[in-house]
Amino acid sequence: INECLNENGGCEQRCTNQISSFECSCNDGYALENKKFCSNVNECNEGISGCSQLCTDENGYYNCSCFDGYLLDKDNHNCTDINECSDDNGGCEEICVNIDGSYECSCPVGFRLDNNDVNCTDFDECSFYKGGCSHTCTNNIGSYTCSCPSGFNLTTDGHNCSDVNECDDDNGGCSDTCINTAGSYHCDCYNGYEFVGSESKNCTDINECLVDNGDCQHICTNTNGSFECSCNTGYTGDLDECDYGVSNCNQTCFNTDGSYYCGCDSGYSLSNDSYSCIDHNECTMGTDTCDQVCINDPGSFHCSCITGYALAANEISCKNNDECQTDTDNCEQGCTDTEGSYTCYCYSGYQLNTTTNATCYDIDECMDGTSDCSQMCNNTIGSYNCSCNIGYQLDSDGATCIDINECNLNNGECNERCENTEGGYICLCPSGYYSLNNSDTNCTDIDECNSFNGGCDHYCNNTIGSYDCSCKTGYTLSFNGHNCSDINECNDNNGGCNQTCTNTMGSHYCSCKIGYYNLTVTAENCSDINECEDNNGGCSQTCINTPGSFNCECYDGYDFINGSTTDCTDINECLTNNGGCQHVCTNKKGSYYCTCNPGYNGSIFCLDIDECELDTDNCTQQCTNTDGSYYCSCYTGYIFDSSNNHTCIDDDECSHSIVLCDQICNNTVGSFKCGCNTGYTLSDNGITCKGIDECDLGISGCNHTCIDTEGSYYCECESGYYLDNDNYTCIDINECSSFNGGCDHYCSNTIGSYDCSCKTGYTLSFNEHNCSGLLIL
Repeated sequence: INECLNENGGCEQRCTNQISSFECSCNDGYALENKKFCSNVNECNEGISGCSQLCTDENGYYNCSCFDGYLLDKDNHNCTDINECSDDNGGCEEICVNIDGSYECSCPVGFRLDNNDVNCTDFDECSFYKGGCSHTCTNNIGSYTCSCPSGFNLTTDGHNCSDVNECDDDNGGCSDTCINTAGSYHCDCYNGYEFVGSESKNCTDINECLVDNGDCQHICTNTNGSFECSCNTGYTGDLDECDYGVSNCNQTCFNTDGSYYCGCDSGYSLSNDSYSCIDHNECTMGTDTCDQVCINDPGSFHCSCITGYALAANEISCKNNDECQTDTDNCEQGCTDTEGSYTCYCYSGYQLNTTTNATCYDIDECMDGTSDCSQMCNNTIGSYNCSCNIGYQLDSDGATCIDINECNLNNGECNERCENTEGGYICLCPSGYYSLNNSDTNCTDIDECNSFNGGCDHYCNNTIGSYDCSCKTGYTLSFNGHNCSDINECNDNNGGCNQTCTNTMGSHYCSCKIGYYNLTVTAENCSDINECEDNNGGCSQTCINTPGSFNCECYDGYDFINGSTTDCTDINECLTNNGGCQHVCTNKKGSYYCTCNPGYNGSIFCLDIDECELDTDNCTQQCTNTDGSYYCSCYTGYIFDSSNNHTCIDDDECSHSIVLCDQICNNTVGSFKCGCNTGYTLSDNGITCKGIDECDLGISGCNHTCIDTEGSYYCECESGYYLDNDNYTCIDINECSSFNGGCDHYCSNTIGSYDCSCKTGYTLSFNEHNCSGLLIL
């Protein structure tokens, strides 16, 4: 008998006739139960699907799929990463870097990624402390250059400027004296000479005899740079050129019998014309005491510091500026002070932007595979959290997902026997019963709803001879009477939401716009957030709330710090037209005030005080008022007391300059002896002095180079070294300590120089400073 011919032998799917019997079996994707019935095999839960990423179970079969960023292979099981960069460069404007399951856009050196993470915008290096340039910073597309004003040259580091000494080149074109100044120079004529016409470089002799016979009583004879007086035959006499003011001495005049000679103040030396005084450049001579930068002044000098340092109270030493403490850094999160500079760092969960070296961006631990989540990973700002699929719960480590045994809780809501499965569970009938649909209902009758839910999407209701399908709340039944489609509640009166309505499968939710908060849990009503009530909105001074936002404002006398809309800083009114003050303008927090220089009365406008008329001068003989001051003078035959410039006393032989000593006169009873300054030795004639060449004699003590000067010498160092405070020893310059030596990544100091190198994945550019990323496809 072929039992299969009668109602398929009672088999649910396949019936195979055999001799004296028959056998039931199931289609692929089903398993035989109770010898006749077939139940769906969940290949996904049992781990037999072979899907490399996602598995979706269906009745009698399953489908494999891939995460975003992957493509299903032809075997319909394995997933291959999609190289988004191969299609229109991934939409990136410049560089596209493919990563597993996604891609990233990046920019060449000198550019930074826009907020849309696609386009590149030139990074204005000059907006951050002038790019490290000491004078002018010019931004270029993808780079920048430093330049110097006229009279300065750019140093080899490409950032700092050094003064050009125009006098070293053909004496600056000057015929007599060339005087170098910071960024420029000017010519001057020897005493007894003047510029030719309207020129400012060439000098010609002044014929003093043409004006009042040179003040000579008898005969005036013009000489180069001077003149001489003589008497007619039958007359004799000495002319005190110093008292008559005809000596042409630039600073000090010493009369002698029948002539005179000139001298100079401290910080100057007599030029070859024997009249003019030349300023000593203590900075180039190495006689200064400056810690870092020396600036020459007429007859003296003053000290300054390089960027990142400030001059100490002794006006010689330089101390490090802590940009992190003074809030002059541009770090978005953390700041670490270094000697002469600072570095930025980011908090945990953030990474430093290598383009700005100041801003931080969130690390997506889910994308870079560092999350340790076993199933689902949700990235958050500065961190991440793990979650699990339905049927699993998060373990105590916060990363691993473990199966939930639903049968342990109220028997899984099963009426009879509950059997746990990986990620789910099934209800079964007790032993000796069978189920038509893997449930524990009474299996005396098979209805349509027990087999694949009658084909219903949601609910199946069995009826006599038929069945009905219905849907869950938030869904509507389609025309085929089986499928359910979502109802978009937002299309009806915006879902009752006050601002934003978002439709979800089977429901919807309300939310508020940025700058508003929910008045109710479901956010039907939204109210403006007063940001000013929370830490004053982050404003350093005044916070003004606006609908959905807020604004910061500064007090009178304050303005926003460059690039900031929250932090205020004092306005230095003295920087603009000196605050309207005639003399001294002093800035203070939120305001300023005016004062006058010594020797003047007033505040905004100042008037000279006539000390001579008020008899406050303390001069013992003569007083002459000047603008803002006065000076004392003595009658002929008197000189100032060495203790002050007010009291006049009688002179002695040496101060009368009746001797011919070249430099030093030592008065003795009835005579005198000549001596010389340090760096000189007395000639055989006992009057004149000649200089000592310490360099040739090998007594200079210079570490590198010795430069002999008139009456002295100074030491210099080779390139890559600087002169120590003892003015003899040369110490290696650590170029890496200042702006990282101009290197993009790593700077390695060497004796007398330095080298730049790059991080892994970068190559050094031809300028041996910048690093370029390698394109990875």
